[in-house]
Amino acid sequence: MQENVYAGTAMGRRAGYMYGAVLARGPQGQVGCGLGQTPSVGEVALIPPTLDIRETGEKHTVDGVEIEFQMAPGTEAPAEMHFYFPKFRALCMAENATHNLHNLLPLRGALVRDPHGWAGYLTEAIDTFGDRADVVFASHHWPTWGKDQIVEFLSLQRDLYAYLHDQTLRRLNQGYTGIEIAETFEMPPALEKAWHTHGYYGSVSHNVKAVYQRYMGWFDGNPGRLWAHPPEAIGPRYVDAIGGMDRVVETARKAFQDGDSAGRQRCWTMRYSRTRAAPARGSCTPTRSNSWPTAPRTASGATSFSPAPPNCGRAISALRRRLRRRRSWRS
Repeated sequence: MQENVYAGTAMGRRAGYMYGAVLARGPQGQVGCGLGQTPSVGEVALIPPTLDIRETGEKHTVDGVEIEFQMAPGTEAPAEMHFYFPKFRALCMAENATHNLHNLLPLRGALVRDPHGWAGYLTEAIDTFGDRADVVFASHHWPTWGKDQIVEFLSLQRDLYAYLHDQTLRRLNQGYTGIEIAETFEMPPALEKAWHTHGYYGSVSHNVKAVYQRYMGWFDGNPGRLWAHPPEAIGPRYVDAIGGMDRVVETARKAFQDGDSAGRQRCWTMRYSRTRAAPARGSCTPTRSNSWPTAPRTASGATSFSPAPPNCGRAISALRRRLRRRRSWRS
């Protein structure tokens, strides 16, 4: 209800964009949804429950199979739980221990998940089922076999979410914003070398910002961003501040023709990359790297740019048309 009904229309619309739901199935379209294959596209509905699970340790027999339940609310889902099958010595961790870093706030939208509670329920699972399980599996990915391997896997997953939570709070209380923390966040070696803790689905950057949002909300403490203009209103203001539409277009054309690297960045899709060493307090200056594969880094960490992409000219023309429409709308 909380994640797929109250804001279901908006979440469904964004999820379709996030997962490429309308793309054709195949190597040139959709091949999965991050964690694995996409779910059924059949009828969507809510089925009234016939049995309520209310506390950890409850045991019920479902279709002849005995199941012991562990409550884990507020983790990957508001009403999450783990399942232990005594007959098979098998432990199902739902989506709380998969073979990658999960999302604390999926891009489709959701309530921000609690990594502190998440880590606590993984600890409880280890203590409750660790010596009784021969295999652990989740709703996605493949199983892990053997008691020692199970405890190691669950322990690293537990440490992963606990570390994201605790270190984000540490930096948050030092006065850094969510973006600053995300750009300088470093995982410890034990978590860095375990490949099932890497962000093949979720990401450290997104999850750090989610933790910040959970505790501090959307405001980053800068009064200049306390009551921001929406994009349609702030766009003309930026253009006017730069010097007008003609100057923007001329600057873009000159940058493209002269090969000015600073100007070229406006025609490129940019992304931030983590710095390898956390900067001193008050000097959080994340490095930028080019998202194109033909932009190698120099020994000093700077980015060398390859020629501008072939569609940059079309981008300039599109920019000119948009600015003209905005100037007409403003007048």
